[in-house]
Amino acid sequence: MTTRYDPVVFDLDGTLLDSGPTIVKAIELACLRRGIDIPADADLTGCVGPPLELALPRALGPLDDLDALIEEYRSIYRPLAVAETRAMEGAVETLSMLREAAVRIAVATYKPTELAVTLLRATGMISLIDLCRGRQSTNDRRDKKAILLGVLGEMSPHGAEPLYVGDHAEDSQAARAARVDFVPFTGPESWREISAAVFDGLHGQDDGSHHDAAAR
Repeated sequence: MTTRYDPVVFDLDGTLLDSGPTIVKAIELACLRRGIDIPADADLTGCVGPPLELALPRALGPLDDLDALIEEYRSIYRPLAVAETRAMEGAVETLSMLREAAVRIAVATYKPTELAVTLLRATGMISLIDLCRGRQSTNDRRDKKAILLGVLGEMSPHGAEPLYVGDHAEDSQAARAARVDFVPFTGPESWREISAAVFDGLHGQDDGSHHDAAAR
């Protein structure tokens, strides 16, 4: 089957993984342990996806010891995530459909690669993924564009044009900077749009510019 896109690269948190509740719970527990009050109007769901060094101050305000809070969070999050994180509704079915069509599948995430692979394995998706790359360590501060470009480089040559799918503004910006088409993920209903983009060729003019593939 000829497809418009190959490879298809996915973000992880909030896209392939329904990880929001687990991330929020871990942040709440970390704040409790560190004696940090969470503002009543804080939107901790904004911490699902972006790097914590950026997301936590946006959600909680100025922090005296951000690094200590992040370390506390990580000590809580890993065992909690392995036990409680679930695949996003419809993710396994969509990945399986892409695999059946011989479309290569990759993941580009802010999570450390080892943790991302662990969660993909725990949620039963690792066998559907050709390549997973994230930050190399907790000290790695690469942005999503750099991670995405690294994935695309490893998967070169491409079978067709690459496509990136993600749920945050940072994902869209990374796709634009990398000059690849993008489908925004807003929930399980987005799988239909992703399938249409890959299999039905819904896209803009091929002028080398960034497109929102789902809107074409």
